[in-house]
Amino acid sequence: MQNHNRLILLFLALIFIISSCEFIPKGENFSEVDPNVPPPDIVLDLSFDPDTLLIDFYPFTISYSAEAGDNLVYGIFLMIGQDTLQTDWDNNGLFTFKPTTFYEEGVHDLQMDIITNTNTGSLADVAGYEFHTFEYHWTLVIEDTY
Repeated sequence: MQNHNRLILLFLALIFIISSCEFIPKGENFSEVDPNVPPPDIVLDLSFDPDTLLIDFYPFTISYSAEAGDNLVYGIFLMIGQDTLQTDWDNNGLFTFKPTTFYEEGVHDLQMDIITNTNTGSLADVAGYEFHTFEYHWTLVIEDTY
């Protein structure tokens, strides 16, 4: 009986395989992408002077936003040296320097990294794995007034 059931199952599988539809694609299934799309122009809107930022009272709040035209802004990283102050996963942000901020008096390098897509239309771009990185620097002067 066991062999009889196997034979019926094999026969049904064979009928299914023989009668299954075949799909034959027509034409090509590729789309050409332009790998030479120029990087976007970043437009920054800052609440501070674009040259030097002086912090002489606390709390001191800065706001920022970035526009990249037709490209998406994936994130903005605000850093002093190698230390990341804040990460924003959209095109704007707000950061407040408080007396508890661990940076001492003096001159520091304030850095902002902006990540955008490439807008090439490739699979990597659509999946979010292909991007442009823009880096901006300002002089940050912290004066201890408290």
